[in-house]
Parts: sequence; structure tokens; C-alpha cells
Amino acid sequence: MTFRKRRSAGKPGGTPALKERKPWYKGLSAWTKTAIVGPVAAAVLGAAILKIVGLADGGGSPASPKPDPHSPAVMINRLRMEHLPAEASMATATVVGAAEVDRLNKENGIIRGDAFDEAGDQRLRALGAANVGVATTTLAVTGNRKGGVRITDIRVLAQCQSPLTGTLFFAPTEGGAYTAKIGFNLDRPAPSAQNVTGGGDEGAPKFTGSYFLDHEYDLALGEPATFVLTATTTRYYCRYRYRFELLVNGKPATQIVPDHGEPLTITAPAYELSTARGAYTFSAYRALYISPMLTNGKATGWSAADPASYVF
Repeated sequence: MTFRKRRSAGKPGGTPALKERKPWYKGLSAWTKTAIVGPVAAAVLGAAILKIVGLADGGGSPASPKPDPHSPAVMINRLRMEHLPAEASMATATVVGAAEVDRLNKENGIIRGDAFDEAGDQRLRALGAANVGVATTTLAVTGNRKGGVRITDIRVLAQCQSPLTGTLFFAPTEGGAYTAKIGFNLDRPAPSAQNVTGGGDEGAPKFTGSYFLDHEYDLALGEPATFVLTATTTRYYCRYRYRFELLVNGKPATQIVPDHGEPLTITAPAYELSTARGAYTFSAYRALYISPMLTNGKATGWSAADPASYVF
């Protein structure tokens, strides 16, 4: 991967705000099927295949793979929502019952503190849960064009509404640094990529400047790169995707990630700091479960609390 430092001049224009975002990307076109008829054609095809894989003319190395022109310019090899001990709370729109939480606790097993790891997070997401406040995604990609691909910007396409107030799985922060370098504030009408600073023991990550004002990335065919992207919100529940701005063979292009299936999710916290009580209150939620960190060793999993009276 070639990293280029941009000149001080900013990029012309910008991406307009998307109030009501358009439907998500459609799937890519189907593979073209070719019918080979007749023994002569089959023999010719077989010889060609042997030549390609190096089994004809005394062997040899196989030919280099060629990218399919209809496949994405940037191949997504891994897309993973990270488990963040620094921001481990999750919330749903619906009330999760005690029997369902008992099942979750059995599946999670006895694990230190509230950090139920990524598998535990996935079990909550299967119930519709979203990260509270901060969500970090790791994208491992490779270039998929012979002439290379330049990543010039990353934007967010988001559909946002009021925060989730069904069930809160509350886990206090454990501190620790954020690994993301690129951040997006979803409270803004048109979130753009910014530099990530602070976070961890200093609180939520802070975003400054414009990340792609002086960064861009060139990927040769098959060349890998990893992006760690953090989104935050203090106001909304958002379903969102990332939009990569590219130059492919010298022409502008875009690519949506993830391009199919469910979008990424995040919700703002609905608990509030009560000045009268000097603590956070949780009455906005219909159900509340707290982590083992808050039970003095009396519980090994999420345990129920009364959202009307519980304070932290």
C-alpha cells in the first residue's frame, strides 16, 4: 500500500448531506456462463487450462490471477465490529426478558468482568442490540484492479432516529486507548472522516480536522490494507454504511461497505446524569441489565436491575 501525503490545499467540492438516504446498493451482476459444445472445443479448452495451471510443457508457475471487471474495485476480506472494553454497553429497541438473558449468560459462560468478548457482542446483536455511544469497525481490504485503486475519501451514509430505549445492557467503561485513526461524528448531518485523538481514560474519542485532507492510499492489485473506523453519536440511533470514494483507472468511483445484508448500528445513551442525585439515572429504559462488575462478585453474568431506581 502506498500512502501519499497530500498538499495543503483541500479538495474541491464536497459530498452533499443525505437527509433521507437512498436504498442500499443493489448486488453485482451475475457471472457470464459460456457453453462449450463438441469434443474439439473441449480438447482445446482442456489444453488451455493445462497451460494456465502449469501442467503442460513441463510444468511451471500458474498465471497471475486477473480481477473480474465486474467485481468490486476494493475487495473486503474482513468486516468486524470490535469489542471495546472502553465502551461495552449495548441497547435494544425491545424488552429482552429474563429467560433470554439467562440463555445469554449460559452461552457467554463465566468470563472476567463485563467483557463478554466479541462472541458475546454478537449474541446481543442477534437480539437487535447496538453499541452505545461508540462503535468501531475494522475493515481488511485488498486492491482488485490491475491498474491499481486510489482511496481518496470515506464518507458515511446513515439513517438516524431517536435513541433505543427498550433494554440497556449497562457496562461501565474500563479505560484503554482507541485504536482507530479515522472517526465519524454521526450527530452531524453529513459525517466526514476526521482524525481520532484522546479517548480511553480521557473519555470518548475526540475528532479533529479532516483526515483525508492530507491522506490518500494507493492499492496495487492484491495489495492489502486495514482501516479501523470509529463512529460516535450522543443524539441518535443510526443504521449506517461507509462509502469509499475511489479513483479506478483514473476515473471517479464509489463503493458501499457493507454492500449487502444488514448495516452497522449505533445508538446514543438514553441514561442521564442527574445533578440532584449526583449519578446517572436509567428511567428512560423499559428494562435494565448490569454487568458483573457492578455486583461485587455476586453475579457471573448480566443481572436485572430496576431502571426506575438504579443509579450509577
